[in-house]
Amino acid sequence: MIYEEYESIWNTIRKKEKELFDLINKRDELFLYTQPKSSKFDKEKVDSKSTRNIMEEYVIQKEYLNERIMQLNITLDDWYQILNRKRTELKLSKQIFDRIYYYRLIEKVSPSKIAYLIPCDRATVYRYMKEMCKNVKGLRNELYSIRTHQQNKQ
Repeated sequence: MIYEEYESIWNTIRKKEKELFDLINKRDELFLYTQPKSSKFDKEKVDSKSTRNIMEEYVIQKEYLNERIMQLNITLDDWYQILNRKRTELKLSKQIFDRIYYYRLIEKVSPSKIAYLIPCDRATVYRYMKEMCKNVKGLRNELYSIRTHQQNKQ
């Protein structure tokens, strides 16, 4: 079913975004290592770690991280294009699971309105949502969290 493919693509995008966020944070923290550190005085010896060129290492690592960030941005753009194509497939799909997934998670429509749009009972919509949760791991929290969030707004 299309909604299962859409969910797997969405999970891949989330993983790639997390990896990108981690790389950006690492690049930002890398600058802190270039700052001068205090020297340690042990009686008559002075211990300073100036034997290596810190700025040279910083530039090399920063260039590598920038390349990885650019590559991840390109792959994320590709994944987003694939996701948009799957979203249009979901919208045009005639299968009831795909339509419920589209209305519930993408359009954020309540189950009673979905029952009106599909036409079927509200209990049937909930039953289909329960079956969808069994098919796709981790989907339950998202399907039902929208409902509780909308109830908390009112």
